[in-house]
Amino acid sequence: MNKHFYLFIWFLVLVVYSSNAQTTICGVVTDIETKQALKGTNIWIENTVIGTTSDMNGNFCINLDKIEKDSIILVFSQLSYKPKRLQIYASKNKKI
Repeated sequence: MNKHFYLFIWFLVLVVYSSNAQTTICGVVTDIETKQALKGTNIWIENTVIGTTSDMNGNFCINLDKIEKDSIILVFSQLSYKPKRLQIYASKNKKI
């Protein structure tokens, strides 16, 4: 049976700039149809080696301290799903 899947990504993005603060992006990866968390999803910043894997509840965080761009593209990949790319724009002291 050929199923057509998409990743549905809920994001809580907190980007804070200061001398001692870390810049981090966090979110939850879920299936768009079932709304279930997707554990073990690979998430990385395109054209870098910076990435992580979602935990048992689909949660993930990536530290962006070494990224010097105003925007990045996050890539999400998991078996049986089409890869998903999501562009994220940086901003100071803003929740999105």
